[in-house]
Amino acid sequence: MTIFQKNPNQQYANVRHVGQLINLNESNGYYFFNENTMRAFNSRVHSDIYGGCVFVTSEKASYNHPRKYTVRIMHANGSIETCSSFQQYSTRYQAHAAAKHLVEQGYLTVI
Repeated sequence: MTIFQKNPNQQYANVRHVGQLINLNESNGYYFFNENTMRAFNSRVHSDIYGGCVFVTSEKASYNHPRKYTVRIMHANGSIETCSSFQQYSTRYQAHAAAKHLVEQGYLTVI
């Protein structure tokens, strides 16, 4: 499991729904959830949000490749950081367990 190094000077988002993640990202001029960006990576955003800021995406490189999973975190300014290696997890369960672990073990503090 990847250990995410918390930056004590960083503030993290505190949202409850994926729609709020999207709004915060877009309202601050970012394009992570842009339709073209999502299509380019064949990306999906999972609905579970941990600690108000940690979430999971899945990406599929091409039709012949399996879907893999990435743990991400949203900062208070709407920017997104990858907490795991890109497509580190082979299963949805592994990625969600890692996301939940980040919050439960106190690796980050939300505002």
